[in-house]
Amino acid sequence: MARLIWTAESRWWLHQIYEHIRPDSPTAAHKVVRGIFDKAHLLLDFPEMGHLYQPRKYPDVRVLLCGHYRVLYRRHPGGDL
Repeated sequence: MARLIWTAESRWWLHQIYEHIRPDSPTAAHKVVRGIFDKAHLLLDFPEMGHLYQPRKYPDVRVLLCGHYRVLYRRHPGGDL
């Protein structure tokens, strides 16, 4: 079964997004981060739903758009994302 693996940098960015929005609305901050998290987990069922990111330079990297944010990902040979 495929797994979605979040890098330390991606976890850091999610935290930064949350902390940026939180002063105005903790509820909105949670909703935005949760939305990114949930959309990224759709990749487990639809790993090619993102578009290719600079195909000539990075042929295995894809981009998933989540509102104003981008999630860059690649699929490992074992199926993990």
